[in-house]
Amino acid sequence: MRKALIVASIFGLFGTAAQADIISTFATDTQGWTVVGDQAGPVTWVSSGGNPGGYVSVTDSVMGGVLYFVAPNAYLGNQSGAYGTALTFNLIQRYSGSDSQFNADDLVLKGSGLTLAYDLADNPSNGIWTFYSVSLMPGGWHRDSIGGPLASQQDLQLVLSNLTALQIRAEYRDGADTDGLDNVLLRAAAVPGPIVGAGLPGLVMGLGGLLLWRRRNQAVVA
Repeated sequence: MRKALIVASIFGLFGTAAQADIISTFATDTQGWTVVGDQAGPVTWVSSGGNPGGYVSVTDSVMGGVLYFVAPNAYLGNQSGAYGTALTFNLIQRYSGSDSQFNADDLVLKGSGLTLAYDLADNPSNGIWTFYSVSLMPGGWHRDSIGGPLASQQDLQLVLSNLTALQIRAEYRDGADTDGLDNVLLRAAAVPGPIVGAGLPGLVMGLGGLLLWRRRNQAVVA
């Protein structure tokens, strides 16, 4: 009982400290993002026109491949804390002529020898930024490709524990287009940790627990 009171008191004095989120706002440069697949040139940083401010852009070379934005090393490694949160980002495509949209893996995660793919509900709008929030939980992720079996909780946790690639599809049109990415955010789960000024309720509960334990302890000794 005494140990339980001590533990409860300690947690009353400690709050929940969030691990650092990983975010790319592209305010000043490409922040290490690259591209792979069908492209006319490397990813470029555009200082204005984002959502808001700067963003990264790439032009499709229409050579038959699929173009992807590739996350830098900051997003890779052990991202276990991101399980159960969401990956959010903004996309835009710009083109003239018909839509000519085609289907493919929209998001790709690789790690621990596994590849997981996700199919977004809607393709980004033409000339308008589109916001996406993708849950990092089972339900929409598939093994190998979007045509593969649904990924399990274990699959997703294994990939996030040793993430070696994070790719966001850039092109969605079967034809010439220019594509943009902005505001990529990989959220981290909250972990127990000290918070300066954790709040009066937590402080009161913690001190109250300690005082109660001390009084009971004194009563037993007497």
